[in-house]
Amino acid sequence: MSHDANPDTPSGARRLASLQAGARGRISGVVREVAARVTATSPLRQGVEIRVLESTDEWLHVRIESREYSVPRDVAEQVLVTPEVEEAGGEAADAYVVLLSRAGRGRWLIRVISRSTAAVVLSESFHAEPEARARFEELRSDAERLPTERFRDRHNLP
Repeated sequence: MSHDANPDTPSGARRLASLQAGARGRISGVVREVAARVTATSPLRQGVEIRVLESTDEWLHVRIESREYSVPRDVAEQVLVTPEVEEAGGEAADAYVVLLSRAGRGRWLIRVISRSTAAVVLSESFHAEPEARARFEELRSDAERLPTERFRDRHNLP
């Protein structure tokens, strides 16, 4: 049992604030004080997947259901997470962000940006929105499910 355990804590659950960058899991509970403030639309609700992107003394930067949030450490202390076992290599979504943007009338851009360097590592232009959206969904889906090395190889990225 972890140091975060108490009789009301789900088996294997840890406080979100104790997780290191790269850790992921499912929110398994929220301590009473925070639970009173959590609404049905809150991202910090039981059952959602969460990934810690960065951890500082004051904040945790997390991804919940493909959106990113900054969570104050005192709130993170009150959120219980059941960690998942990390795949070797991690997810490509931790290394890259995929963007779709309208570049003008009838022109769309897909860009893949390295999170570590903020460099555009892939840029593709489209003249039709449906093709641009299809390519965006392909890249986004691959980034969310593939380890970083496989994503790089599949899309010829540095």
